Amino acid sequence: MTGKDATIWPAQAYNGKVRFDVWECQLKLYINAKKITDENEQGLALLQHIGLEMLEKIIDWSYPDKPENMKYSELTTLIKNQCSTAPNLFAMRVKLFNEKQQPGQSVQEYFSHMSQLFFYVILLKKVKRLEI
Repeated sequence: MTGKDATIWPAQAYNGKVRFDVWECQLKLYINAKKITDENEQGLALLQHIGLEMLEKIIDWSYPDKPENMKYSELTTLIKNQCSTAPNLFAMRVKLFNEKQQPGQSVQEYFSHMSQLFFYVILLKKVKRLEI
């Protein structure tokens, strides 16, 4: 389907099993397809589609403010602050192995950067082990 025939459905209720930014991407597709440009209306669309469990949490997090009076950017900031996830260990390993010395970067700076990245990956691995 293309053009006017394309149908973009709203995002499923957010259940916390995927990263919020992934869910938000789906919601943005829907918002753009419906041509919702007002930030207050975008906020209402977010609240309408996020699901009851998450809506209850948003109401608690935003108290004494009412979520329906918040703009889209305010709501997403609130949610991201509460639902942020730790960096992906696999992604950090890929970054470590693909990292190259930048033009103009001294060997000492490159070595320092790689050491920091290496120890960050090791630290992340230990933290992941503690979570399990």
